[in-house]
Amino acid sequence: MSRPALFLACLLLLSGCSGTPSTTDSAPDVSTVNGSIEQPNLPWPFLGHHTWPDIGPSYVVGEPSTAQFEGVVTAYVWNADSQSRTFDVSLSYGPDETIHEESVRLSANETLGLRLGQSGEYVLTVNYGGESGEKRITVDPSDCNTKAHVLWVDRSGEIDDSIVSTSMGCERSGN
Repeated sequence: MSRPALFLACLLLLSGCSGTPSTTDSAPDVSTVNGSIEQPNLPWPFLGHHTWPDIGPSYVVGEPSTAQFEGVVTAYVWNADSQSRTFDVSLSYGPDETIHEESVRLSANETLGLRLGQSGEYVLTVNYGGESGEKRITVDPSDCNTKAHVLWVDRSGEIDDSIVSTSMGCERSGN
């Protein structure tokens, strides 16, 4: 093997490109939060509301990743009505692994909150009154933006989704 080829092979091996599968592909644990998750420092510009609704049941999904940046990703199911209602909620990780499932009663203008601490692909699903909605969420540890993904059920029972996010350039910490 020539010196340049040997040198490149050594660099690849030392850089971690040895083909070893990542250990972060396993599904994260979901744990209940005593109290509620912290509201992100973002506006709540949905359906004419400008203040955050009450945060009810709250969960942390996975261990906080060794993120390169400070962005926080949260997901919410919001009862955007003036009456209490019961919803079927599920959260999947990866292609189809359900990691959390519950039937939850939310008071008027209350949310179920999830802080997504492990990078990967998620699908948040809510079912209510024969309607179903889902929100696909990607958590990327290299993204410094704080994001709140919201699935809401309006007064008529229709389900919609949206996202609110900071939008900034990301600078590596410590550099």
